Amino acid sequence: MNRIVAVLLLLGGCWPLRAESIVPNKLDPALSDTREAAFIPWSTQEEADAAWKSLSPTNIPVFWEKRDDGDQRSIYIPSEGAAYWLWMGMTKAAFLSLNREKEASGLELISIIPSKDEQGNDLYGGLWVGRSKVAYVKDKMRSLGIAPASIDYSLWDRTISLSKALDPFAGAFALLALGIGLLNFALVAFRNRSVLKPVIEEQPSHSR
Repeated sequence: MNRIVAVLLLLGGCWPLRAESIVPNKLDPALSDTREAAFIPWSTQEEADAAWKSLSPTNIPVFWEKRDDGDQRSIYIPSEGAAYWLWMGMTKAAFLSLNREKEASGLELISIIPSKDEQGNDLYGGLWVGRSKVAYVKDKMRSLGIAPASIDYSLWDRTISLSKALDPFAGAFALLALGIGLLNFALVAFRNRSVLKPVIEEQPSHSR
């Protein structure tokens, strides 16, 4: 029984190796007036679509808000020739998958656009910008009190990315090293059960 509990503890402790967390844009309250001045007016979907059609060829929508009544507004900055990609309404899994694809093609995530579907499920949109203009876009955002969004990748995903960046043999070696390290940790935990004792053994009962 103790071994089963130890395995569960080990798996629970290793779960963060696979977890990914989405870190949305953060706003600086001290620059709220600056942001308000930069927003286009609250718009219906049709008006927002018209603004996008007019502004998007030479501007980037770096931040977006939507009210409960459906109206929305955005902050556009001059693109200065930056390549960018905007996509909305994805599940978390689809969003993370698309982010990997965009990163591989030379784009970097700048903004995360959260929303919900009709059933109340969380959806995500994202803005990706070509790496040659990322510093410029981030500087413009920070001047408006908007911290860029990001994804905090798990150790597993970072190892996978490293393996893809390396040649096939080095990549396989990196994955093998990670697996051996986890296996070694499990073996040490089983052999040195005194480390696990305080956690998995029942405390003796005291009778009066």
